[in-house]
Amino acid sequence: MAALAKIQPISQQGPVRDIASRPVLAAVKIFKGALLGITAAGFARPFATGDKMGGHAMDTVDNTDGGNGAVSVDASRGIYTLTVPVFDGVVLGDTGDDVTAVSDNHADLIKAVNTTDVVGKVSAVTVNGVQVTFKTFEVA
Repeated sequence: MAALAKIQPISQQGPVRDIASRPVLAAVKIFKGALLGITAAGFARPFATGDKMGGHAMDTVDNTDGGNGAVSVDASRGIYTLTVPVFDGVVLGDTGDDVTAVSDNHADLIKAVNTTDVVGKVSAVTVNGVQVTFKTFEVA
């Protein structure tokens, strides 16, 4: 699935999650609902393989003309559950399996080559989508 090109609606399950303000990498636009990656230098961007999982963007932020850290994005932080579109081939028996991120708009059950690509676990499979319990990198 391609990277986000518009706002991605997300459906939260459970209690209100913690919010973190994260400095944004230069020359990127992050759409509301995007899965955030945190680079080795600590800047947020749309998730890319090898990034740390930085949560989901709470708003759209445009830093296409700015330098590193010129703007910040509010993001979910900690452990939280969202309903996401159904992955190909997900069945009830996949509950508890690792979810890996491929891009800011694509998560799957494919086993990650890089362990930082594991972003959560399947917590339920419903007709409305897959509930994933995400865990950002700050949580031990």
